[in-house]
Parts: sequence; C-alpha cells; structure tokens
Amino acid sequence: MSITDPHMGKIILPRTNPNWSDPRVRLDKHTRIGLDYDGTLVGGDGQLVPGISKHLHDYVATNYRHKEFWIVTFRNEMDSAYCLHRLGRYGLPPECFKGIHWTRPRLVADMDEINLLRTSGYTGPKHPVEIEFYEYKAKACKELGLTVLVDDLPDCVEDACIEHGIEFIHAWDFARL
Repeated sequence: MSITDPHMGKIILPRTNPNWSDPRVRLDKHTRIGLDYDGTLVGGDGQLVPGISKHLHDYVATNYRHKEFWIVTFRNEMDSAYCLHRLGRYGLPPECFKGIHWTRPRLVADMDEINLLRTSGYTGPKHPVEIEFYEYKAKACKELGLTVLVDDLPDCVEDACIEHGIEFIHAWDFARL
C-alpha cells in the first residue's frame, strides 16, 4: 500500500509491524482523546494529510457525541480560531472538539534556537527548553485527563507519553487502513 504526499512524494506503508493494530479499535477503548493538529488533523500546508485525515476525521465526526476530543498542539493561542475554522472547512465543526491546549508562545521558537545550537555542534546536556518541548504534549494530556494521544511525530512525544501513562498512537497508523 502507498500514499502520495505532496511534499514527500510516494510513501510505501507496508503492514509489516507485528504490533500494528487498527487505530480506531485502539481509540474505542478511550473516552478522552488528544489529537495533534499539524500533520495529523491537517497537513502543514492546510490540506488534508493523504491517507490519514479522512479516516481520523470520520472517527471524530462519528464519535464526538460520546467521546471528548481535544486538540493538543505546539501552536499558540492566537492560532486556535484559525485551526477550528480550517477543520470546519473539512466537515469537522468546532463542537466536535472540547477544546484546544496550546503551548506557551515562545516554546517552538526557543526550541528552534536550541536545534540551531545542536546542528552547530553543541553536544551538552539536555537544555530545559528541550525537556519542556518533548514533555509538553504528554503533560498537557495528563493535565486534561486524556488517556491517549494521536500524533505524527513519535520522536517528539512517544517517550514522554509512555513516561506519563498516556497511550500513543502514531497518526500514520490511519494511513494503513
């Protein structure tokens, strides 16, 4: 099976992972669900993510009356109305979501500065900004009482989810449906 991403071209998604299971079945076990925005609910260019968004949108639209969906994003508060508007264009009205949990305004910019240091050869211990960044979504889920997070960047969130008792579902699992 493959999908075509406008930025990455053709992506092959084999079902070779012996631990893969239908993400909808995994979500069925939860009533309070965290969803990443960019790369999961929509692509970075505002379009639907090929192979992912339709299945995830269908799941939210079918289940929002008896499940609580929160958007947990690295975006800031200023983007929240825009995010809901874009989702509405794809048939997910604001009432599908209990709310949006956004990061502090400078976290992503601060992390970009740390990444620049890292790519310039800095190999020191983890900076407090890195710790805050990598733990943000798991801590937000825990604070909101969410028990699962669907996200497209496991390198940024999966370890912290495990540490905080939040089940992690890779957004690309929806592309395998």
